[in-house]
Order: sequence, then C-alpha cells, then structure tokens
Amino acid sequence: VLFEKCDNTISKNSFNTWKRLSSALKDHEHSLTHVRNMELWWELKARISGNITIDSVNMELLAMEKNYWRSVLMRIVCIVCHLAEQNLAFCGTIEKLHDPCNGNFLSQIELLAKFDPVMSEHLRRIEKKEISDHHLSKDIQNELISQMGRHILQAIVEKVHCAKYFGVIMDSTPDISHTEQLSITLRIVNCELSIGASIGEHFVGVLAIEVTTGEALCNTLFGYLENLKIDINDCIRQCKQSILKQYVTQLTVKLLSETRWECCIESAKITQFRKRTVSEACSLAREICSGPFLLCLVAWCDALFQINCASKLLQSPNVAMDALKKSPEEKFKQEFFLPLVDTDVTSPKKRFSQMETFYSLFGFLFNIKEMRMAIDVNTCCKGLALEMGDVDANDLNLKIRSAANALPDEVSISLLEMLNYI
Repeated sequence: VLFEKCDNTISKNSFNTWKRLSSALKDHEHSLTHVRNMELWWELKARISGNITIDSVNMELLAMEKNYWRSVLMRIVCIVCHLAEQNLAFCGTIEKLHDPCNGNFLSQIELLAKFDPVMSEHLRRIEKKEISDHHLSKDIQNELISQMGRHILQAIVEKVHCAKYFGVIMDSTPDISHTEQLSITLRIVNCELSIGASIGEHFVGVLAIEVTTGEALCNTLFGYLENLKIDINDCIRQCKQSILKQYVTQLTVKLLSETRWECCIESAKITQFRKRTVSEACSLAREICSGPFLLCLVAWCDALFQINCASKLLQSPNVAMDALKKSPEEKFKQEFFLPLVDTDVTSPKKRFSQMETFYSLFGFLFNIKEMRMAIDVNTCCKGLALEMGDVDANDLNLKIRSAANALPDEVSISLLEMLNYI
C-alpha cells in the first residue's frame, strides 16, 4: 500500500550514501501517491477496528461457529465427567444415535438434546449430514478421558508434593485376559486452614506387570513414582495388608466376600487372635484398639463361626433330614442367639483388660498436661521402650516434651486439635 507499483526514485535508483537516501525518502513522503495510499491504509484500519469491513458478515458467522463448537465440546466434557464419576461404561454394542444399544454416552447426548438447544442443533446437523466431524465417536471419548486423567493425575501429584510425606497401597489381580494388573494408591494427610487435618487416598494408576515378586513390584513402583517426580524417600507408611502379612504368618489375609461365610470368618480371625500387630502400626492403633471395634469384632467373629458351621452342615451330602426339621426361630435361638449372648457376657472382662494394658502404655499421649510433666513422661517412655523394644526412651521423652511445650494453653487434650494446630 505504501509503495505503489510504479517507478519512483526509491524503487528504481540505488544509493551509494545514506545522505542521498534521506532526501529521496522526504520527496516520497510528500508525493501524491504516498498520501493517497496512507489515506486508504487508515481507512482500512478504522474499518477493521469497527468491524465494518466488506467481510464483516463472514467474520460474525465465523465467531458464531466458534462459540457453537465451544458449547458443544463443553457439554460433551460434562457428560464424560459425569459418567466417569459414576463409574459407568461409555460405549455400547452399536455406535449410532437413537439406538437402544448405543451405550450410556450417546444416550446421555440424546437426553440432553431434548432440553438443550445447542445439543439439539448438533444432532440435527448430524442427522441432516451437514457435518462430518461430530466429536461423538469412541476415539474422541478415549482422548477426552486420557486428557482429563492426565490433568487429574497432575493435581494429585501436586497434593502429594504439598503434603510432603505419603503412604503407598498396592494390590495386584489378573484381569479377564489373565494379565496381572497392579493398582497404586497414595495416602496423604491434607492440612488446610479451613477444615483442618484430613486423610486422603488418591488412586494414581493401574500398571500391567509380568512378574509378581517383591523385587519386581518394588522396581515397578519406583519407576512409576520417578516418572511422576515423587520422591520415594518421602514414603513413610505401609498399608494394613502389608503389616498383617509381616507379623501374622499362620493365617492368610483374605478379602471380604458377600457370599462365602468361610471367607468372612477368616477375615475376622486375622485381627482377633493377633491384636498385638496394632502396636507395629501406630496409625492403626486408635482405630483397631477402640472399645466399640473390639466388642463388635468378638461378636461378629463368633456369629460368623456359627453361620459357617451351619452353612457347611447344610452343604454336606451326609446331612440327615431330621437336622433340618427345626423351625427357623428355634434354630436361630439355639445356634446363634444363645451362644452370642454367652460370648457377650463372658468376654468383656478379658477384652477390657487388654484395653487397659494398651492405655497404660499409650495413655499419656492423650493428655497434654501429663505430656508436660517431666517425671511422668520419662517413666511412661521407659515403660513403652521396654515393651516395644525398638524405641529410644530418652529421644521419645525429649520430643514429647518439646511438642507439648510448643502448644498454647487454649489447645485442649484432643489429639485432633493438636494435629490441626500443628
């Protein structure tokens, strides 16, 4: 625009010195051609800024189309989030709209189109074949799921970095194709000023593994955490199953089954007969050694034992029909209710004596006043070190007194308030 296609001094002649170029530029700036082109340039700039160019209608249509596709993608992303939160499958056996077997994702699209004008217009374009890329295919669904999973994983990693220390819970199981799948969950303590301290467990992934030895699992975990840029040295906690497997060798850790009573009683046995395992996991002590937990554990174990005996009796091929002629009420009373009452009457004394033993070792940690008394704390720490065997009494005494003196007087004896204040 500034230099028209015509012969002039600047475009035609060359210059040996800058002095001659200055005079030529001055003559060009005052020429009629340059002034006319500058007027056209300023007029075009004003039209562009005011959106009154000759293609303004096309620009408006382009902006409307951008907003339309943003709205469509926003609704698709919301549906993907909803199905993922409800743990529902996306695809069906047929990938067509208005088909009863098209799956949850397309059925949600059809439902939304009944009430939402944007999605209704989108389906109309698809049915009229006005668009070819409708963003409803399984490839788009998988890509959205992958992108969301990547952002969620980044958010979890940031939480772990803020919490500093974490625990790892791993479990492996074969899938339908007999490939071992290792699930990894990180457990952290969230400390927020608004809600205080809370425990958070975050699932971070499932990995396919070929070898299930301890060394292979550790190498897989170390490599995965290294890719997430999480320092394994900050891992300070084992899961419950690992602790039970380490100290309880005569019993097998079993998952709770809803149909097999034998699995239920085995799951209860693991904790009833080896409660000393609790002392090796300080994070589990308060939960497992509480009075309501012990009472329910004893009652539930005995109840499951009776139910398991009855279940095996009914499954035996040599069972006599006379044994089944008792009424359900009488059978329940003799084989379940009366033994349960006997257990509840005779067992509390023994169970509460064990609770007293536990409180005598750890009870001073529940009272901030006792924690500030040097003589009592020193005595309790020596008793705890004698019982545990791997505790330094002097070091523990120093740490407890330092922590107690750092707390203000208005903090009560609640351990949760102490943690929230810290």
